[in-house]
Amino acid sequence: MGENARKKFKLNKNTFVIGFLGRLTEQKGIRKAVLSFNYLIKRFKVKNVRMVIAGEGPLKKWLVSFIENKHLNNKCLYLGYVDNQAEIYNLSDIMIMLSEFEGLPISLLEAMACGKPIISTDIREIKDVLRDCGIYVKAGSSIKDIAFTLYNVLKNRKRLNIIKRKVLLYIQEYNLTNIVNSYRELYNKIS
Repeated sequence: MGENARKKFKLNKNTFVIGFLGRLTEQKGIRKAVLSFNYLIKRFKVKNVRMVIAGEGPLKKWLVSFIENKHLNNKCLYLGYVDNQAEIYNLSDIMIMLSEFEGLPISLLEAMACGKPIISTDIREIKDVLRDCGIYVKAGSSIKDIAFTLYNVLKNRKRLNIIKRKVLLYIQEYNLTNIVNSYRELYNKIS
């Protein structure tokens, strides 16, 4: 499925893709994600990496302008709203979620269901779900620190593959059969 999505968006199979899917707001961290990506490719001179962004929101105008003004059109692909979110998860090597606060982040659960490693802020709501299946940055981290984390991920694919396996094992706990069985056990205990 990921190969078809990569072909659709003209992404080489060897290109490392950082994905962002969500509302384009400060709270969701899109500005920090894009600024960090820009720092990564300019400061660390990283080649063969792209960022794919899907979503709508108040920062859309800023995002489109920033991509154009920084000449990132060949590095940063903004798709707007997408109907098929799984396509974005599947073409991405890693998702980035830099929310400053959250409830239960649905996009986090969706990314995990697709077996994607996630770089995220270390806020409680995300850590409660992601546990040790993610790569964390401190909430409020600088652009430089986030870019450095991205750089380390790119340079340590072995660690990324270990986290990907953890995500896939962890998410299996939440398959329908296991959920039904856990509810049965709960109902049996209380009845």
